[in-house]
Amino acid sequence: MTREEAVTRAQNALNDPIAKGGGAAMLDLDTLRALISGPIPDPETGLVPCGCGGEARFEPTDNEQYPVMARCQSCFVRTDEMADEDWARQRWNNSNGYYEEEE
Repeated sequence: MTREEAVTRAQNALNDPIAKGGGAAMLDLDTLRALISGPIPDPETGLVPCGCGGEARFEPTDNEQYPVMARCQSCFVRTDEMADEDWARQRWNNSNGYYEEEE
């Protein structure tokens, strides 16, 4: 569930005339988690959305030593050229406020 979907669900619950203002109690746990969580990575790329809200993608570079970067498709902000997608993903996600939890 995206943060936008969670906000919509929360607004619907809070404005539910049947609940008469008690709609907050009707919010499910997934909605609450999405509202308070940080950015959510894309399931395919593992990249979180850009700060502008745009979608990030991996793109090739002309540098043989550092052949990939992550770049926003809306505002075109990007990472440095990186050695592989894992490094680019980590750099992109950390710069956009996402840190993986240590296990």
